[in-house]
Amino acid sequence: MPSHSGNPTGARVSILTRTMRWNAALLGLTMSLVAASGLQAQKISVSIHDDAADSVAFIVPRLEYDVANAKVRSRDKTVSLLLTDTTLVLQLSERGMDRLETDVSETRRSDGLAARMVARMLGAGITELLDHGIAFRLSALRSARADGNRLVLEDRSGHRVFENVEVNGTHLLEDLPSDDARRFAADVNRAIWRLR
Repeated sequence: MPSHSGNPTGARVSILTRTMRWNAALLGLTMSLVAASGLQAQKISVSIHDDAADSVAFIVPRLEYDVANAKVRSRDKTVSLLLTDTTLVLQLSERGMDRLETDVSETRRSDGLAARMVARMLGAGITELLDHGIAFRLSALRSARADGNRLVLEDRSGHRVFENVEVNGTHLLEDLPSDDARRFAADVNRAIWRLR
């Protein structure tokens, strides 16, 4: 489908952008409905930064934890940040997915009729929807550093990446074991330099 300028690539990027925004909106709506249904749902919010291009930040199927070159998990082990050869991938861990599935199952059994109905409608879809990660290309990163328990990732424009990732009221990149944060930052920096 060509765009008004006759550039089919521009049209595809525009469609992809709208699709990703629509998926993000659906994810937010789903999480709101889950909360309204009475589930003990995890509060998940992610911000890469407003002007991150779709070519550097995108949604991917959730990766197996063991395939990453380096990895770091939140203290409660519900969220993982994985380093691959070309990307950083932020995703719920197996524990995070299990906890979500348990919360959905418990709501189906214990809450009122309305909560059970919503949980049944959303239960199967929630797991499938959240069985994805958000990837950020290493080629768009400038550096990584550890500041105590905090991991700071900056893109080439100086914007912080994954800075506002919050799960159950805890900021992921501010709640890491300090040794893990330091080790992961060093691994990310080595991977960035290999790509240059």
